[in-house]
Amino acid sequence: MAEIPESKGETHLADTGRRTKEHGERLCLSVPETARMLGISRGLAYELARSGQLPVLRLGKRLLVPKIALERMLSQSKQESAQLVYKSLDFNQSQTDKRAVTS
Repeated sequence: MAEIPESKGETHLADTGRRTKEHGERLCLSVPETARMLGISRGLAYELARSGQLPVLRLGKRLLVPKIALERMLSQSKQESAQLVYKSLDFNQSQTDKRAVTS
C-alpha cells in the first residue's frame, strides 16, 4: 500500500484509506461537555438525559449526546419559541383591536 502523507490535524486510517480530523469532528459529546455548552449544571444534564429530554446514546456505561440530535433539539426549541412569541404578539394585537372597536 502506498504511504499517504499526513496533513497537520489529520490522521490516516490505513485500513480504509480515508482521512479524518482529530479535533472538531467528533460526532458525540459527553454529558458534562453538553452541560457546559448549554450553560447548565452537570447534574441537571444527567437528570435531563434520564428523563429523555436530552438525546443520549448509551455505549456500555457511558452516555453520549449525538451532536446532530442536540442541534436538532435546539433548532426545534428555537422554532417553537418563535411560534409562541408570534402567537403572543398576534393575541396582543387582537386584544388591542377588540378594545378599539368597543370604545
